[in-house]
Amino acid sequence: MDLRSEDDHDDETRQLEKDFCSKISRRQGQIFKYIAPQGYGFITGQDGKTYFFHVSSIIDSSISNVDLKNVYWGAQIQVVFQPTRGPQGDIAVQISAYHVVNEMQKLALRYADSGDFGKAIEQIEYVLSIDSEHPDSRFLLETWKNEQNKILEEEKSLNELIETEPGNADGWHLKVEFLIKHKRYEGAFYALDEVIRLTPDFINTLSSKRQLSSFSELCNFNPEYVKALCKKSFVLYQLGRYKETLEFANKVLEIEPDSVDALSLKISSLLELQRPQEALELADAALDMDPENSEFLFLKGKNLLKFHKYEEGLEYLEKAYQLTPENPEIMLRKGYALSKLNRFEEALKAYDKIINLQPDNAKALSNKGFILIMTGKYDDALSMYNGLIQLNPFNPVLWSKKGAILTRMHRSDEALKAVDRALEIVPENSDSLFTRGYIYSKNGMYEEALRHFNSVLELNPYDQKALAKRAFMLSRLGRHDEAFMAIEDALKINLHNSRTWYYKGVLHYNTGEYDKALSALNRSAELNPEDTRIERMKQFTLVELGMPEGKTGTRASTLKVEEELFDRELQEEYELKFED
Repeated sequence: MDLRSEDDHDDETRQLEKDFCSKISRRQGQIFKYIAPQGYGFITGQDGKTYFFHVSSIIDSSISNVDLKNVYWGAQIQVVFQPTRGPQGDIAVQISAYHVVNEMQKLALRYADSGDFGKAIEQIEYVLSIDSEHPDSRFLLETWKNEQNKILEEEKSLNELIETEPGNADGWHLKVEFLIKHKRYEGAFYALDEVIRLTPDFINTLSSKRQLSSFSELCNFNPEYVKALCKKSFVLYQLGRYKETLEFANKVLEIEPDSVDALSLKISSLLELQRPQEALELADAALDMDPENSEFLFLKGKNLLKFHKYEEGLEYLEKAYQLTPENPEIMLRKGYALSKLNRFEEALKAYDKIINLQPDNAKALSNKGFILIMTGKYDDALSMYNGLIQLNPFNPVLWSKKGAILTRMHRSDEALKAVDRALEIVPENSDSLFTRGYIYSKNGMYEEALRHFNSVLELNPYDQKALAKRAFMLSRLGRHDEAFMAIEDALKINLHNSRTWYYKGVLHYNTGEYDKALSALNRSAELNPEDTRIERMKQFTLVELGMPEGKTGTRASTLKVEEELFDRELQEEYELKFED
């Protein structure tokens, strides 16, 4: 067995980001000239070169029009920018005020506080590449490198222990704890196989018995064996292997019916497997056993959200939050419940708390952006992502989300540039490819959109949203047989996805099969009764069937199933993140 096995995908992504960072630098400089009517000016870089810039390249809202006008009167603005070349010479893009360097250092400190010294080192090295004399940054770099070396030395010692005594279960157990602590679940999965193989399952196989202390020991099961099974269930859950998670959780519960960890994992996996009723019943039973357990309260609240019971769900989430206020998963679901209740300001505060704890939490960033979009604050959403990109310009998720927001603002050219940047950082990122396909679909470029959704499916054949969008694009291109095959593939993955049934209804509508369209739309509405778009499409279908016009008052002769009916696409992407 390879003792150094890790999550290869994460390593590859990290290396791609690192390589991209090394190719594109940022420099210090000063805006010394600005011509307001034309919206362009010039920056003197520390390298002595003069860089042309356009005002659209300023991504920092703290640089105001007043600041720029003051340049005319002799003021200078200290900035950080990305140098590039154009036909006219040197150009500055991605321009921020210098203070962003201090914010970058703060972000590095947050990474270090969370134990992610790799990211902390990358970030502080980036700070020093901009300003080699930045206060405290060199000291922090050395400190964190020492911490990282300690981690490497600890792993080396564990590997040496296992190589010396490969049959020692304690050594493998320590390796598992180390790998789980550092979120290296692939390696932990294989190490746990060794722990389970080397740990006797029954007490009577041990050299001596201890005093019985648990239900499992009453049945002669070794508690260390039961713990190993439970840890394997946890690791499988972290790897997204939910059916196997459920199998191992059930094994533990057969031996230890009151195992809190196994009950939590079983409820969580049932939710992920779209079996919410079973999950809810089990959560109720668990709370009867332990009414003050934070994890059970959280899972009950999370489950109630699946049934659109937002007030009741929020009550349970609030109780869980009071017991464990630093748990980002609780805050994430709490923010979602608040947003569904139109308590947007409170929801934004919840997401801000998560982002403060975990600056790269993609779900919190997405959900915050969703609220800003839902409330029509597109400029605020764009400003938020621009601000985050200033701190971490090599995060592909941020660029991809920026592209999605620009699409919503009908700024397609800028949107494509943002997504292109995301794909430069990680070329085979499924989210970025999906967003690019989405942009093309909104612009009526269906062949290009289809090509990108196909690329997503090459990376992940079970991506239900990509299958559904692929089906819709095929339908728009008149390839109806292929479209229906794609939508059936999507339904095989999850029969309980409202949006997939919605798209099936649209496909039948496009082929004039209005009875079948109505049946699919009715199923979609059952699964998501709050989506007004479904009701609107149902009314259009009823018109075609010669039934009363209903709520829309739209005549069949004036109906067009255009992209405007899919204005909620971007919102739905955020909704999916909420429901994860």
